[in-house]
Amino acid sequence: MHIRFQKTTMQRVLRDCCTRSYFGSAAEGKVYEIICKEIGFQKRLNSFSNHQYLRLVETSLLLHNIIYEQAKLQLLRRKQTTLVVASAKVAAMRQELEALDSQVKNFTKSFHVICKLEGEPSWDDTIRLVNDHLKKITCCRFIRQDLQLWKVDYLESSDGLYNVFLNYRSCIFQRFTIYAGKDSNVVISNKFNDIKIMKKFSDRDASTAFAFVLNAETCQKYVGPRILAQETQVTSSLLCNLVDVFDEVLLAWILLPGLAQTRFHSPSAGHLDLQFGFVDLNSGWKVNLTLDMTCLNWGVYPSDIVPYKLWANKGTARKSMAQSISGTSGLQ
Repeated sequence: MHIRFQKTTMQRVLRDCCTRSYFGSAAEGKVYEIICKEIGFQKRLNSFSNHQYLRLVETSLLLHNIIYEQAKLQLLRRKQTTLVVASAKVAAMRQELEALDSQVKNFTKSFHVICKLEGEPSWDDTIRLVNDHLKKITCCRFIRQDLQLWKVDYLESSDGLYNVFLNYRSCIFQRFTIYAGKDSNVVISNKFNDIKIMKKFSDRDASTAFAFVLNAETCQKYVGPRILAQETQVTSSLLCNLVDVFDEVLLAWILLPGLAQTRFHSPSAGHLDLQFGFVDLNSGWKVNLTLDMTCLNWGVYPSDIVPYKLWANKGTARKSMAQSISGTSGLQ
């Protein structure tokens, strides 16, 4: 009887060992220890009977079974917690996907309305149209950045007074002083960097042109909410035209071998001239012509102007404006 019970106990221990192997090497070692004790007890049982020791072994097995079941329960609870967390994450992701899907549908509908598309374009067509639209926006932004001649240097504010400092290619520094309040107004002042202008445009009279076109060292007061945008547009347009004229002068130095002198001259407060001097070393003729650049102050590029002053001399001989205009082809 004892031997049969012992065998049954050992079989249960072995079965428990196989089914609970995932609980760790420590638990397996404990089971193997009990088996060894059972085997030793079986050997001793052949010589004598020890009921107290048998009960001790059975109690030990029961205790370890309880430990195994508790460990198994903890593992199941941990899996349950993991599943609950995963389920909550899946639910949150599902809600987020539904929100994104709704946004995509609304965006698609709005895009179709803006582009005045008829029917229901496919997703592939919509994606292609969106990419083309983004490319156009990017190109426009790059063009705007190239055309924008100014950048914000820094801002100041104190007690309802705001100062905005703009830098136009380090040649012009424009300051907007904004007085906020009931009687708000804007005071605009310009300051030129003569050293930078002379270095950049390589013309000893470049400052004269800047002062005439852009109202050097002026201070003006305005009232209105759009003054900042309007003034930056006007200044940018005037500066852009003036820079293009300087580029044309530089090109003339490259293409016209007889060019000996160029200079800006302001004979009066409301007038700006650009003078060219040519020298023919072979014949000894010197020709000076003057272009009227006053239109630069109006924001108009001087694309269709002709010389309004022209004279030429060779030694003591000199042709006046009327004579030189009639004989221009001969001078060439």
